[in-house]
Amino acid sequence: MKEHEKPDIDIDLVAELIVTEIKTAAPVFVFDVSGILSAAVCCKVMIETNRAWSKEIATAFIINKRYEAKDMPPWLYQ
Repeated sequence: MKEHEKPDIDIDLVAELIVTEIKTAAPVFVFDVSGILSAAVCCKVMIETNRAWSKEIATAFIINKRYEAKDMPPWLYQ
């Protein structure tokens, strides 16, 4: 697939949906094959749900759980 033909993913919208489910006390499982997009979404959710966490702390937490996320480009979760 060519780069310009790939669909855009609205990470903010996905994060909002997850936060909404978390507020209803429903467990949420976020998964993708490479682990990069799910790591970016989880970083966004963690920053939104815990204002004391910085982007670096959230990223370090995610990398501790899924090591392959260490290759995540920084622009993905900004």
